[in-house]
Amino acid sequence: MGPLRPSIPPQPVESGRREAFAARAPRAVALLLAIVLTAVLAPGGAGAARRFTLETEHFLVHFDGGYEALAHEVARIAEEVHRELAPRVGHVPSEKTHLVLADTTDLANGTADPLLYPKITLFPASPTFFSPYGSGISPRMREWLRLVILHEYAHVLHLDMNDGPGRVMALLFGRVPILTNPMMLQSFAFIEGFATYQETVADLGGRGHDPYYHMFLRAMVLEDDLLRLDQILGHYPLERWKPGGIVYLYGYSLWAFMASRSGEEALEAFNRAFARTTSLDQAFQEALGTTPEAFYQEWQAHLRRVYEPEIERLRAEGLTPTQPLGGQGYVPESPVASPDGRRLAYVTVHGPVAPALRLMAWDGETVRDRQLVAGLLMGPIAWSPDGQSLYYAKVEADGGRTFTDLYAYHLATGREERLTRGLRAFGPAPSPDGRRLVFSSREGPTTRLLEVDLAGPWPVEPDSSRLRELLPARGERQVLAAGWFPEGDGILVASHEPGGGMDLLRLDRATGRLEPLVVGSRARGGPGVVHQNAQFTPDGRWILFDSDQTGIPTLYAYELASGQIVQVARTLTGLFDPTVIQTDEGPRLVAMEYTARGYRLSLLPFSPALWTRVDPPVTARDPAEVPGVAAPLLDPDEPDPAAPVAPKPQGGSPSPGQGVRSSSAVRPYRPWDSLRPRFALPLILEDEAGPVVGALTLGYDAYRERVYALTGGLGLVSGRPWVAFEYQGPLFGHPQATWALGVRQETLLEDGKKAGRLERELQLGLAYTWPGVLAATSVAATAKLWDDEPVGDGSGLAGPGQAVTLGVGREQAWPVDGRSFTLASGLSLTGFREGADGSRQGVVATWREQAAFSWNLGRQRLVLDGVVGTASLEEALAVGDPTASRAVDRSLWTLQAHGPTLTGRHALRVTLGLESQLYRFSRGVGTWPLFFDDLGGRLYLEGGAVWSDTEAALQRRWGAGAELTLTTYLGYATPLTLGVGVASSIEPAGSPTLYLRVDLTDPVGAGAGGRLSGAGAAAVAGLGRGGG
Repeated sequence: MGPLRPSIPPQPVESGRREAFAARAPRAVALLLAIVLTAVLAPGGAGAARRFTLETEHFLVHFDGGYEALAHEVARIAEEVHRELAPRVGHVPSEKTHLVLADTTDLANGTADPLLYPKITLFPASPTFFSPYGSGISPRMREWLRLVILHEYAHVLHLDMNDGPGRVMALLFGRVPILTNPMMLQSFAFIEGFATYQETVADLGGRGHDPYYHMFLRAMVLEDDLLRLDQILGHYPLERWKPGGIVYLYGYSLWAFMASRSGEEALEAFNRAFARTTSLDQAFQEALGTTPEAFYQEWQAHLRRVYEPEIERLRAEGLTPTQPLGGQGYVPESPVASPDGRRLAYVTVHGPVAPALRLMAWDGETVRDRQLVAGLLMGPIAWSPDGQSLYYAKVEADGGRTFTDLYAYHLATGREERLTRGLRAFGPAPSPDGRRLVFSSREGPTTRLLEVDLAGPWPVEPDSSRLRELLPARGERQVLAAGWFPEGDGILVASHEPGGGMDLLRLDRATGRLEPLVVGSRARGGPGVVHQNAQFTPDGRWILFDSDQTGIPTLYAYELASGQIVQVARTLTGLFDPTVIQTDEGPRLVAMEYTARGYRLSLLPFSPALWTRVDPPVTARDPAEVPGVAAPLLDPDEPDPAAPVAPKPQGGSPSPGQGVRSSSAVRPYRPWDSLRPRFALPLILEDEAGPVVGALTLGYDAYRERVYALTGGLGLVSGRPWVAFEYQGPLFGHPQATWALGVRQETLLEDGKKAGRLERELQLGLAYTWPGVLAATSVAATAKLWDDEPVGDGSGLAGPGQAVTLGVGREQAWPVDGRSFTLASGLSLTGFREGADGSRQGVVATWREQAAFSWNLGRQRLVLDGVVGTASLEEALAVGDPTASRAVDRSLWTLQAHGPTLTGRHALRVTLGLESQLYRFSRGVGTWPLFFDDLGGRLYLEGGAVWSDTEAALQRRWGAGAELTLTTYLGYATPLTLGVGVASSIEPAGSPTLYLRVDLTDPVGAGAGGRLSGAGAAAVAGLGRGGG
């Protein structure tokens, strides 16, 4: 999930009568232009990242200053991945792949973008401790950097394939997006599934070998919950749990079945057939001799043959009875009982309710479950020893970055307090006496353990003297403090080492020595299994944890006195996150249990006498002594004498590691390397005199901070140029600060093609945005010059004009359970002058509010949209007229119903609408890239009024309307809403108006709980979304 940004542009606001402001518009344009030129030409200011490029044989690795060592390591891995993967896929890209190393988020991910050139964006933060329950990316993975690079490069190779008409178009016009990327139409199940298959066969601990994927598939067979083929091909809002992101899980399993059914060579044949035909039906027929539907039925039968015997075997071995307790959301994770055992805190990350920290309490048979804090939280969470506070990590926007920091929620006051800032902290564990807090802190792809005293003040920043390092960062090792030993001198640590698997260790606070307790990692001689989510029992006798050591994730316990490991429960699916609560009947276990419809919290018996002993624990070895395990990066505190001095990364973090270096030289980042045009698509346009011949191109740099689009043409009869150019780029190197330039000369034809209006426009804008998870603010300044004139038989107003607009916008969301309230506000002030003699000039101020309340998991919404404006001259505002002055945003004052145009000095426009989902289709058309989501309805009232200082009478009009909407998805992912409506003016009375609406946003049924709903699922399952 990206940071929240205001979705409405800042709109004009009251500032009084300032005619002088309008008169100075041309000078304001010159001032803005000077500011932009200064910002573009000057070196980056404080906080702006210096960027560099490392070029290898097949890659251009772009990185921020301070990350050169990591960039060399990434470049080395990327070249090794290329040598392994290109022969297996059977393709090599036509140009070098741009690989952007962006340590800008703690939400582990990577993306691939094949549209204009091969590009990968890599976020090095490891996913080890962030909700594997949806993605299936678990600590069994051997190396995160290698896995994510291989996954994304598989996308690059796969989506770069081009044959048939696409190849001809590329030869003629260049790399035209989509038209020369035929593999983008293969469906996301086959795109994501292919990359997930490649990460699996590469033996990197990929998802296909992971117990999570087997759990997902086994539960589908167990509960007969397999989706239809049309439902799994795209990113569709199915209003249900999506195990493994669906397209990754189903897609992987389909590719794996294809390979086992027809051999590895069938995969390349299938891809080449699709690249030539862009048809799944034809590709299946040519490569496999069957149809997609028949193949899908074969695959389902295969799953049943695999998992039904396993289910029967597990039943025969005996199962532990569970009793559903509840829990909101699809993944009620990280449950932890309060010190008295009477309350249970947990986190929900995946929809359908808002991501939040929640508290469950019970009194006899009554269970109360309430939201404490909304936001994207990262488990685990911890109670203070007195049971009065909860400690947790929450994702926050920090400039253009999204990092985690620690917070405390005080139950007595309902107040949230920020504990750290800039430490990228998570996993808090308070000491038994409540005086200290141990937590993990990220450094690029690795973590370290820190300790801070809880005496205050807050928040603690990286340079605080109150911080003490307990365990330093080392390579890709991931460490988490799971709790304190009862005596208070040791920390229970979960450690994921390169090579795969996770151990439970005891860290001696005084000496820093790590003592293995339960070994799972290959680095310590284990089998590469995962022991995680450890908690002490209230009596301090046991450490409870979950483990996938049998291939079925379930619950275990480690006895501190004897070192004995026992199995606590047996299950058909999976059990996670054990904790002990107190009920009227005595202690009970609570754990998160998996079902085909998502996870739930369940009660289990707490009966140590019935727990079964397992094989003796693995004898631990030093990770450095285990063969076959990838060597970690050097300790970041040990300088590499061959490394040139580089600036610290943004935020002041040290370089994450000193890896094996490539021999390639480092040079400053050059945006033009990726920004240059890659195609020119011919266009035939028309002006009043005849045809216009031209071409379209667009581009963006590797960071997608500089973006442009250009359409150019020439009238064959008129001889007049046709130009439309737009560009946006960063100011002073800051992605939050942008500048934009627009140049346009176009002929807009009227109904009778021989008449029209020639519009010329120059627009310059500056903007700065403070993004956030639940709230965001932006400020903007725009200067615009224009000149209109009739052409051919056209008529109407002509003449030049200038306008300068200053504005501020803010958007905020308040999600609670399956409901949400959002408020978007915009204020702006526009000074303008227009007309041949410049006689019409003044100032317009407007204020807009858009409020929406959604409920029933987002299926119903009540929306209020209102705008009020005032101007310094008469008849400056026109309600109901979409062709009013170009100095004013025309969309603000438009009404759907036809009626008289109201003009005045002051104006008001209000729309109140009720939207509802009427019927959900959730059905596609075979394997086509067309999916019907839902049918929606909308009823609304609209009205407007104007008045002037010189006239006492208020002019007003109002009406009502109704609309039916059909939400579809094109290209397996892009929502398109088609609406047909009728609106009628009631005062004054008017005839009904029929209209059609086409919208690329989904007003209803887009997801539950408002803006934040499902954000965690998107963040977790987002690894490797092809197409960027």
